[in-house]
Amino acid sequence: AIKYSEPGGKVVIRTAILAGGKALQIRVEDTGPGLPDSQMEAIFRPFVRAESTGDARAGVGLGLAITRQAIELHGGSVRAHKAQPRGLIVEIVVPLTSDRPQR
Repeated sequence: AIKYSEPGGKVVIRTAILAGGKALQIRVEDTGPGLPDSQMEAIFRPFVRAESTGDARAGVGLGLAITRQAIELHGGSVRAHKAQPRGLIVEIVVPLTSDRPQR
């Protein structure tokens, strides 16, 4: 989020407890250029980088792919959607309790 927000832009992180205390929501919102709808799922695939920015910022496109895999392994979810009036929101929801058997 910091990488894609221009100087003077903002990155806001918000947290909330959902589902009667059974899940944690983490929202990371930036004021960068955002993404077209066609890339909202693609950015979670390994080695995919955002194309809308038109710049050559360093990175290989693994951060969100690793994030999604780790969160899903813990029974959670990660999704991206547009912020208004511009920017991107990445929303993570992870359960605070697990019904999954321990290994």
